[in-house]
Amino acid sequence: MVDGHNRTQQAPIHPLGYESRTRVRLRSRDRAERLYEAAEPHLLSFRGSSRNGPVTGATVHLGTLQRMCLQQLQAELAEVVSDICYDQRATEDTMDHTRQLLSKFTNSLRDYDYMTEQKAEARRSGKPDPFEISTRQELGRYLLEPLIAQQLERRRLGAELRRPVDEGEVQKGVNILPGTARGATNEAARRRLFVRSLATGILGGLALILPLLIMVLIRGLTVALIVASTATILFAAGLAFFTEMQPENIMGAVAAYAAVYVVFVGTRT
Repeated sequence: MVDGHNRTQQAPIHPLGYESRTRVRLRSRDRAERLYEAAEPHLLSFRGSSRNGPVTGATVHLGTLQRMCLQQLQAELAEVVSDICYDQRATEDTMDHTRQLLSKFTNSLRDYDYMTEQKAEARRSGKPDPFEISTRQELGRYLLEPLIAQQLERRRLGAELRRPVDEGEVQKGVNILPGTARGATNEAARRRLFVRSLATGILGGLALILPLLIMVLIRGLTVALIVASTATILFAAGLAFFTEMQPENIMGAVAAYAAVYVVFVGTRT
């Protein structure tokens, strides 16, 4: 495979078999084939400079694999319910098997929630998603090259994979294995917490001081009431949109914020 150096904007390529699959989607009576049909568009994705141009990158989404496992467990649980209804009895062995399946399903669902959290964290930090295997990373490229060649052969497309972003990092002593070192993770978390705390303090101070300055510089009861009301509404909207506070906590914070203006306006009249 040849490394491509063309920096044109990448466009997504539809999953293999997309055109024909849209006409027979989920029509198969075989459970395994239905599972593949439902998962295939989201399991392996390609990137390219154009729809029919050479492939410049690929990504395997492990989150989709986990959802396939969830679907498989749901199918097994449905079979258990079917057996219970057919036999009109639930034996001890059946219920033991059911508990095992439910435990697997619950753990799998919990694992998927963790994978979703990791994806969101990767977007916030700008680091690779540990539950994606991508040609953007050097190790991921080695893993996916045989898969890419296999899948593109039937479509008669070439591959000009872009250079991995971490190419040459091993020679510099950088650990490029999946995940991050615990020390680096903790340090990054401390930095993010410091930045968020600093930004919150500054914005909170400005949200309180700026309306007060306006009311001092522009005198009048009407102006004071309009500024105080507007500032309080914007403060409440900011808490709702940019924080994860519970409604009752937002109510308390807004009441405390509005109390400052009530006292200020009261002393000015």
